[in-house]
Amino acid sequence: GASRTIGPCLMPELLGRFASMRPQAEVALTVANTAELLARLHRLELDLAFVEGDVPAPGLALDAWRTDGLCLLARAGHPLAARFGTGPRPLGTPAYAQALAQARWALREPGSGTRETFLRALMPSIGAPRTGITVDDPSALLGLLAEGDWIGCASRLAAADALAAGTLCELRPPGADAARALTRRFWVVRRPDRYR
Repeated sequence: GASRTIGPCLMPELLGRFASMRPQAEVALTVANTAELLARLHRLELDLAFVEGDVPAPGLALDAWRTDGLCLLARAGHPLAARFGTGPRPLGTPAYAQALAQARWALREPGSGTRETFLRALMPSIGAPRTGITVDDPSALLGLLAEGDWIGCASRLAAADALAAGTLCELRPPGADAARALTRRFWVVRRPDRYR
């Protein structure tokens, strides 16, 4: 299993390399959010899960895999970008935090590692975000952000093409603490009692 960010961004290359090393192996890939993948591991429906963020995994073994950075995003020319500027460097002004608190957000669904990391990083600065739309697919989220006045949060891996094309711009995190908290770890999770 792979989370909805890892599935499309990292699994094609990883599974392609695995298939060249083990051509006789048969693989079934499930893409779902972190909470669903962990539940499926517990029910013995998956052998491994590649997930992001903090993983509440009692009874499961976690192996750190790599890190990922989340970024705050808006369409090119969004009023917040014009007013406060863009880029990964944090902006810790009260006016900016208030503007983020008043903005309408497009967010990933509950149970998503992206959403949990976002909430943990930004709630100390802006409180509970005003959610305008919730979506369970990273690509759909990026499309919604490019076409509307919502702002959102996504993996830098998932947003790389849209940022390079200029359809989305990166908004500044509201302070250094939020910027640090927008970094998360990817994990390989398994049941320790299963054959590895």
